Formats: sequence, C-alpha cells, structure tokens
Amino acid sequence: MTSLRPHVTATPSGRGMILLDTRSGKYWQLNDTGALVLRNLLRGATPAETAVHWHKSIPLPPRVPPATSTPSCGNSPPHN
Repeated sequence: MTSLRPHVTATPSGRGMILLDTRSGKYWQLNDTGALVLRNLLRGATPAETAVHWHKSIPLPPRVPPATSTPSCGNSPPHN
C-alpha cells in the first residue's frame, strides 16, 4: 500500500493539496488531478483503479455526430 513518509504531511488546498517535508521544509503543490491520484493511492487503490477513477472524474464534452459531407458536383464557386 502507498503511504507518505512519516515526516511528510498532506493538507487539502482548494481542489488540490500541499505536501510538506517537515525535515527539509520543502513543499509541493499538487493540482486537483495530482491530489485525486494521491488520495486514491493512499486509500489503497491500485494504480489501475486510480486511473479508472481519474478517467471517470473528467467532465467530457457531449458527443457531437461527425459532420456529413456531400460530394461536390463541380458547380461550386471557385475559392478566392
């Protein structure tokens, strides 16, 4: 199972997360995707399960059918 080192803390920040190494004072700011991945791994999810969860959390645009084309008859005006 994935875990943070004992001297690393994780704090939610908006939709993301801040990781702080209390030994060195260095910190890392995770965006919402990084935070989602880390939270899932820390909860015991496998990388594959985490990928599926991440994929399902992405808002996808509505499907638009492809535009249909009609064959040209040669009667269209010339392009300028």
